[in-house]
Amino acid sequence: MKNDKYNLVVHAGIGSDVIYINVAKITISQYEKVFVKKSLDNSSREFRETCNGYISKCERIYDELKPFNKVRFRELFRETDRKIPHSLRLKDLFDNYCTQNEDIKLKTRNHFRGTANALETYRPGISVGDITVDFLKRFEKQKKRDGWSQPTLDSHFRNLRRIINYFTSEVKLIPKQYEYPFGKGGYSISSFFPNKIVLKEHGIKSIINMTDFTNEKQEYVKELEYARDIFLLLYYFNGANFADVLRARWDQDPR
Repeated sequence: MKNDKYNLVVHAGIGSDVIYINVAKITISQYEKVFVKKSLDNSSREFRETCNGYISKCERIYDELKPFNKVRFRELFRETDRKIPHSLRLKDLFDNYCTQNEDIKLKTRNHFRGTANALETYRPGISVGDITVDFLKRFEKQKKRDGWSQPTLDSHFRNLRRIINYFTSEVKLIPKQYEYPFGKGGYSISSFFPNKIVLKEHGIKSIINMTDFTNEKQEYVKELEYARDIFLLLYYFNGANFADVLRARWDQDPR
């Protein structure tokens, strides 16, 4: 990961199931100091004790979880350690969601934080109670003026909806009297699919006849020829996708 860090995990082999529970992010040198050399400084010793506590917790959960369920195992492991935010400010909720759910990919986590920043910039100090149908409509109108496309807007609203659902149903923090703004009778997130740009016959012929790359830098000529050949291969395969062609083998030749 970033800064040469790796996920430190509890590795649980339960029957045919293998579970990895992320507990920290450390470097190789830190791992060797704490677990291989077993350094006796306070921070190393305390960290080892914390990790041993994680192992003990997994053993306790496994002993009590009958019948065993992998998904529930993960939920119970995080349930007792989950830090609940002390406010309903959206920035705090987004930060808590991204911090407490380590399985979220980095790209997704950054996108959620981008949503939080956009909402906070639009209304500093915004909280869950500010999210109403009228607010969402005003926010949509303003962001479209700012140049946001509909798919971009929809993606941020889906992030917001996930946060509200999470702190309503999973981490029961949002009060029951809060009026849910999405869905039937509320704000509907659109399913926007832009029109695909389709090459016309003359465009395809121009690619087929593309043989002169003399105006390009020499180091790019082979790459351009290869890109053209791959495009034509997919075209002659009746629009095959890249993944299928990547998995293709010579022994699959039908001739």
